[in-house]
Amino acid sequence: MSILLIRQTCFSSTLTCLTHQHCRNTFGSYTCDCDNGWTGKHCTVDLNECLSGPCNTGSTCTNTQGSFSCVCPVGFTGKDCDQDFDECLTDICQHNATCTNTVGSFDCNCTEGFEGQTCSSCHGVNCPQNGQSHQIVFRHILKLLFFKVWVTQSID
Repeated sequence: MSILLIRQTCFSSTLTCLTHQHCRNTFGSYTCDCDNGWTGKHCTVDLNECLSGPCNTGSTCTNTQGSFSCVCPVGFTGKDCDQDFDECLTDICQHNATCTNTVGSFDCNCTEGFEGQTCSSCHGVNCPQNGQSHQIVFRHILKLLFFKVWVTQSID
């Protein structure tokens, strides 16, 4: 019975894989393989991941060094823009309206006396005075944008 020992050359202190490479042991030797996002003989050529269409839902792909990033359309989030953003978490619907999340958007079921996409338009005798309704909508739009940026950053 003979025991075959394979030398772990990747642990050798003299091994020098270049930037954007990682070492892989082979029988009695080693090879340097390119990291994800890199190609070429010495792994110095940035692979354009955008050519494979990694971004979803009509988002815009930007190639970066060794990777890519997606700019998601309103209503979507995630590294590949493949996750629905739940606008209802931002309390977008006004005046005690009920919010229902939909794919890429939301629906508000307005309480009596209010209308519009976010139930911010008042019609009737109990309407806020001096443009308060517009100030409320503006505050909630800012809240929605802040929440979208926070969710996108926390996922990455």
